[in-house]
Amino acid sequence: MKNQKHLYRLFQEFFQNNPFLLEKALMIDPTSEQRVEAHVWLSEINDDPVEKRDHLENALSINAAHPTARRKLAILDGRLKPEEIIIDEKNKGVAVILRVQFREEPTGTVFPAKHNCAHYQLVEDKSGELKIKKISYFAEHRPPDEPDMKTLMKKYREQALSF
Repeated sequence: MKNQKHLYRLFQEFFQNNPFLLEKALMIDPTSEQRVEAHVWLSEINDDPVEKRDHLENALSINAAHPTARRKLAILDGRLKPEEIIIDEKNKGVAVILRVQFREEPTGTVFPAKHNCAHYQLVEDKSGELKIKKISYFAEHRPPDEPDMKTLMKKYREQALSF
């Protein structure tokens, strides 16, 4: 992992000093995968948020399921913090950290926020699209005096159905 981060920084520095190479790569009839990677790298080395967005949207217009482009666009939009998601492209897995906090409407009671984690195991279908094969969900334990998420959800479901 340490070597992978070092290699990533070397590529980033190289492309920051030579962005014309990526732009030229886009002009010489690259494959779809090469065009996506070039746009993702151009978004990475660009400081202008508008240009970053353009490159990420171009990458996603070619491959809407590209995990890195989707993650970077969600971060750029403020829908995601970089530390809240881990993408393992090699093993086709995604882990997301969720902050969950409940507020009981009738009483106004706000329960302390807890962190949960969802792990998505992905597989490629016949057309090459990524699909979710399995979801594993892990929840932080709550003290005995606090209701757990399952109990709260059941209570709110029953309340909603009683109307």
